[in-house]
Amino acid sequence: MKYFRNTGWLFLEKGVRIVLTLTVWALVIRYLGPQQFGVFSYALSYVLLFGMLADCGMESVLVKDMVERPERIAVIMGSAFVLRFCGAVAACLLIIASFFVLPTEPLTKTVTVLMSLKLLFTAFDSIDSFFQSRVLSKYAVYAQLVALLSTSILCVAFVLNHKPLVYFVWVVVLEAAVAAVVALFFYQKMHGGRWSFDAAVMKDLLWRSWPLVASGFAIAIYMRLDQLMIKHMLGDAALGQYAVAVRVSEAFYFIPMAVTASLFPAIVQAKIKGHQTYQERLRAFNSLLVWTALAITAVFTIWGRGLIGFFFGAVYEPATGVLMIHIWASVFVFLGVLRSKWAVNEHAQGLLMVYTVLGAVINVVLNLIWIPLWGIQGAAIATVVAQCFAAILSNLLHPRTRPMFFLQVQAFNPVYFLRRQWRS
Repeated sequence: MKYFRNTGWLFLEKGVRIVLTLTVWALVIRYLGPQQFGVFSYALSYVLLFGMLADCGMESVLVKDMVERPERIAVIMGSAFVLRFCGAVAACLLIIASFFVLPTEPLTKTVTVLMSLKLLFTAFDSIDSFFQSRVLSKYAVYAQLVALLSTSILCVAFVLNHKPLVYFVWVVVLEAAVAAVVALFFYQKMHGGRWSFDAAVMKDLLWRSWPLVASGFAIAIYMRLDQLMIKHMLGDAALGQYAVAVRVSEAFYFIPMAVTASLFPAIVQAKIKGHQTYQERLRAFNSLLVWTALAITAVFTIWGRGLIGFFFGAVYEPATGVLMIHIWASVFVFLGVLRSKWAVNEHAQGLLMVYTVLGAVINVVLNLIWIPLWGIQGAAIATVVAQCFAAILSNLLHPRTRPMFFLQVQAFNPVYFLRRQWRS
């Protein structure tokens, strides 16, 4: 029940976010139009591409350490904060430096640099890891909801007062800032105490996390680079169309993230209890994620054809074909999220890094071939193929990850899933 309640809080925040995406942000997207929304989406994708430097890939490592060593929380939190802040500064500087090399118009440069300021607040993400380790994600949800609701009000005000694009960029930065401040308030109220940092702890965190940084960067490539390529190959308007479909498709990616974030402590504890319990929980989690993703995919495949035009306007209807393809990537994304947690628990981050890099290479190559042939739908197909390889097929490449491949394949068996639910 503790894990169920914790997951429920995470679902609440993401559910509210989806509602606001289909109302407030639909209003913003209609207001901006494909051209300006294309610039906005390019900047967001560009920032998220460098964002893994700020995140340092250490969320799962931090949760694992705080579950296993609760007496070291202060030094773990402080060390992680310093690493993440340094990573955020480095990411911002790299974004600025890249524009001296890449041919980009002034508006896009301005919007991207301003939006990169949101990365500075990722240094406080360690607080969310603390809440996860204590199965108390409701406090992180409080912070996100305060930030989300306050910035949504601003969005509506900016639309009604016909504000330019840059105002909506500041909304993204402000949301990150408010969430960080509120989360810090709840952390101090709950736990208190000052953070400290230790060079040895920082080195250990960085050593265990760097494969996840590389993996996260590769994931960012095959989830965001397609948008950068569309802008340079087809223009801002085409990117605006594509980004709308991706925004709807990716709205449900919170489900595996919420479930695995909430249940990861249970996975860690299951391994301590014994191999059979550990394998059974992994099999059950894989099955739950697969069938949830298939249900979402089926709904959009059958009834999703009029969704884009209804919420975002007729001008975005060409994005419908992209949505019908891109939504199938969710099946592999759901499995991939759990696989990344499993890799941390098995100390297999290095293999995960290799697999995600290979997936990124496949995605880039397929985009280069299929975008000129099939336009934005070609980019969607490339994403689905790359996700399938990176999340499932790549596990066949090494004996250490093959057990996860077989657990993933078994998860597609409806008989096991139904039997499991009946027992529950």
